[in-house]
Amino acid sequence: MSFLGILRRTPAVSVLAVLALALSPGESPAGIVNIDVFNNDFGMFAPPNGGTHVDPTITVGDTVRWNFVQGFHNTQSVVGSAESWTSPIISAPPGGTFDHTFTRVGTFNYFCIVHGSDNVDGTASGMIGHVTVVVPEPSLILGISAIATAFGGCCVRRLRGQRDGSHGPAA
Repeated sequence: MSFLGILRRTPAVSVLAVLALALSPGESPAGIVNIDVFNNDFGMFAPPNGGTHVDPTITVGDTVRWNFVQGFHNTQSVVGSAESWTSPIISAPPGGTFDHTFTRVGTFNYFCIVHGSDNVDGTASGMIGHVTVVVPEPSLILGISAIATAFGGCCVRRLRGQRDGSHGPAA
């Protein structure tokens, strides 16, 4: 029996498939995570008490935006990193931003070349930070599709049983 034949004979599968498409959020939009760059740290700048160091965890496709709010800094990945970037050295004020979109899973170490150094072993010293990139959570459509597949399989077994005179699995 063809797939379309199964769909015609099992309306529940068709309804669940339509429901899955209707409720699907589609491709989730990539996020932007802000990291302030200030005198000798990366994180959340909160004057007058200085700031808080932040090493974010994001998902693949998200962007980190470094906001240069104080001092004279840059941000760049360590040598050998699977994701590489180098911002220009930016003075604040007036400040500015630098963005990098992460496309791979892993932990990515970075530093400010003015106030830190690359240890050339995947780590850095001085003014440093890291970004951890993880796989995004499965979407709603995957869960609904799994339910539809399971429910559809039940309906197909039932139809086959009715055709050959049996009524499903023997008790």
